[in-house]
Amino acid sequence: MEMISIQADDGQQIHLWRTGRGRSLILLHEWTADHSAWDRFIPTLADNFTVYAWDARGHGVTGANPAPEAEPPKVERMARDLKQVIDHIGLKAPLLVGHSMGALTLWQYVALYGCRGLGGLCIIDQSPKLVTDADWPLGIYGDFSEARNQAFLAGLTVDFGNTVLKLLADGHNPRARSQIETNSPGIRRLRERLDRLAQAPLITCWRSLAAADFGRFCQRSRCPACSSTEPRATTMAGMSQSMSSKPFLAPFSTYMKEATIRPMPASGIAFWRS
Repeated sequence: MEMISIQADDGQQIHLWRTGRGRSLILLHEWTADHSAWDRFIPTLADNFTVYAWDARGHGVTGANPAPEAEPPKVERMARDLKQVIDHIGLKAPLLVGHSMGALTLWQYVALYGCRGLGGLCIIDQSPKLVTDADWPLGIYGDFSEARNQAFLAGLTVDFGNTVLKLLADGHNPRARSQIETNSPGIRRLRERLDRLAQAPLITCWRSLAAADFGRFCQRSRCPACSSTEPRATTMAGMSQSMSSKPFLAPFSTYMKEATIRPMPASGIAFWRS
């Protein structure tokens, strides 16, 4: 893949990797990850698309080289970065695919700029709000309250790697939980990688993600889009951070009132918008 760099309006270089031929497709990774999260999918996608996979602000090569006056990696800033990437390259009707943090970046993008000029959105493993409360049952795992969020943030400042792994272990993926409990070789490698990251920007990033609330916005969005969640979805270290798809189905359809719900064989639930 070819690496390209786009300078954002605050001087930060946003790094992307490009490969393939065809319609433009931009892949936005999850929190604490980088463009390599998509490595196993890109060869197949590149047969039909020009694929762009970025390292978001605060992550990967982009995060390792902060500009002196760079703004912190908050979701609103990442959406602005995405807009500047699209405009700088001159992409026409790109398809945007976001997983977890990447999906929240897409919600924020549409909130700021609307759907004009986009070919479509794919929201993977992410509802429009992370934190669960009395009015929103679709946060992380269906029970991630503000109290749990504050405890998670406190843990990040003490032991970043293990706190992230504990969040994964608390989810609905028995395979992930077993790997974490047995400290498998893959988990050891993941913990080592997490502990090498610049953690302060990532904590700032998480705060902005947890504060974001696009629940009401998604009711009036008219972007062509699909959203999927799958307990066995392949994500960071082969683990899914999602809630199980069964409780996700009924309540989410009440928030996305324009949705037509169709099952996607072998890939969870899809919500198609028009």
